[in-house]
Amino acid sequence: MEPALCAAGSPGVAEIATIGGFQNQYQITVDREKLAAYNIPLMMVSEAVRNSNVEVGARLIEFSGAEYMVRGHGYIKNAEDIEQIVVKTNDRGTPVLLRDIARVERGPEMRRGVADLDGKAILWVASW
Repeated sequence: MEPALCAAGSPGVAEIATIGGFQNQYQITVDREKLAAYNIPLMMVSEAVRNSNVEVGARLIEFSGAEYMVRGHGYIKNAEDIEQIVVKTNDRGTPVLLRDIARVERGPEMRRGVADLDGKAILWVASW
């Protein structure tokens, strides 16, 4: 709801804050035994996920007298994109994908606030 309100560009509204409700997020549950089997530290998993969701600037490549502009789009769109992240390459050059060592699901973000009215949960929106 918050992005929709901000996108509306309401005159005089500088910021939208919500309390209550649930925000969805992608949740990665890493298997400790698989990390140990592949000899992958948890920090490597975190860095691989962070680095895979970055937009890369365009570069020119010259090939056979022609120039090609190459641009990398790194924005994750779904759980399958996350599962395909290469965490490490083994000694034989085979990539270890996130799906090989973890489970990726959509779920609710931890709630940081609760709003209720007459004992029933509500979504409260404040703007300023």
